[in-house]
Amino acid sequence: MLNIGKGMYNENEITAFVTVFLMRRITIEELSGFRDALLEICIKAELSAYHCMDIVGTGGDGKNTFNISTLSCFIVAGT
Repeated sequence: MLNIGKGMYNENEITAFVTVFLMRRITIEELSGFRDALLEICIKAELSAYHCMDIVGTGGDGKNTFNISTLSCFIVAGT
């Protein structure tokens, strides 16, 4: 995962890699490794000077549900 994040593989190689993982269950060890790799290559933002709030949602679930996180973002942005 680190090498993918660093751009060391082309699109075809990444597609093959992802295809393998879609054909079976991902193990806890693999998921943990993916997480660690992403944390290692991410760009960290210094936000301690701000009062931050995390508003996220799944969205696009195709179940005709109301996405409350979208409305929450509009409310927070307007205050």
